[in-house]
Amino acid sequence: METAQEEKKVEATPTADQSPATTEKADKGKKAGGQAEKEAKKAERLAKRQEQASKAKPAYVKDPNDPCADMFGDLPLNRSQSDPEKRYEKKFTQVHELEAAHNGQEVIVRGRLHNFKSKSKKLGFVIIRERFATVQAIVEVNLPAVSEGMVGYAASIPKESIIEVRAKVVVPDKEVQGTSQKVELVVSQIWCINKSAPMLPLQLEDAGRRVENQEDEEKFEAKPGEEVKEGKVTYVGQDVRLNNRVIDLRVPTNQALMRLQSGVCQLFREFLNTKGFTEIHSPKLIGGTSEGGANVFRLDYFGQEACLA
Repeated sequence: METAQEEKKVEATPTADQSPATTEKADKGKKAGGQAEKEAKKAERLAKRQEQASKAKPAYVKDPNDPCADMFGDLPLNRSQSDPEKRYEKKFTQVHELEAAHNGQEVIVRGRLHNFKSKSKKLGFVIIRERFATVQAIVEVNLPAVSEGMVGYAASIPKESIIEVRAKVVVPDKEVQGTSQKVELVVSQIWCINKSAPMLPLQLEDAGRRVENQEDEEKFEAKPGEEVKEGKVTYVGQDVRLNNRVIDLRVPTNQALMRLQSGVCQLFREFLNTKGFTEIHSPKLIGGTSEGGANVFRLDYFGQEACLA
């Protein structure tokens, strides 16, 4: 019995290799290895994106001899809103306002390029999105108003770019499918105000697809820059969404959630206002100083420094 107990004591006694210092070094080595692996994966993803970007079609070059060269192209950002002389030069029509009553009128519309459908070198359809509303715009060769160069330029604009079109509103004989507005725009001018990246980390169509279960989402998750095979259904994973939240918030389902939340809060406020309540804004804790941090109240929040907003 004594021999067995002594053997157990010997087994329990740490050897020189299992000293606390050695264990700490091993933990640090594991952390360093994990960090190196993360960096390697990050570099691999970046290399894939650069490779995909190099395969992308070259930037559109406008032909200076194009008869419609002054009717399309990239517009530089300006400060027209702060210039009194330019503030009221343009009158924009919002997409959700377009209806049959505008038939035959020329309007200026600004929104995001949601999609482009090319039928030929002489015909293309641009889907313009502003908030929830979408409208179809036709870019068709009709000299001297529209040239093949304008059609080619429209096809080269990346999705989610902010564009501006000057067009005539028409009511088609056959109702437009797939857009909220049932009128069409016959484009005479098209300009890109702010061009997005040629390759986005996610597509709104994939992000808006309904997911029945989490396993399907993980199995068919779309990778940034990955070419999707025909017939393959892809989804956008949570990590990709959170890393690109600014794009994910444009998905119609997320827009609907935000509007529902806003509507509920508005109803609460209206009800409480009728009962004589006064809305207050209580102090809030933040993780760091704000506005320079000159005069802030600091406190310890579970071992971490916090400040009152």
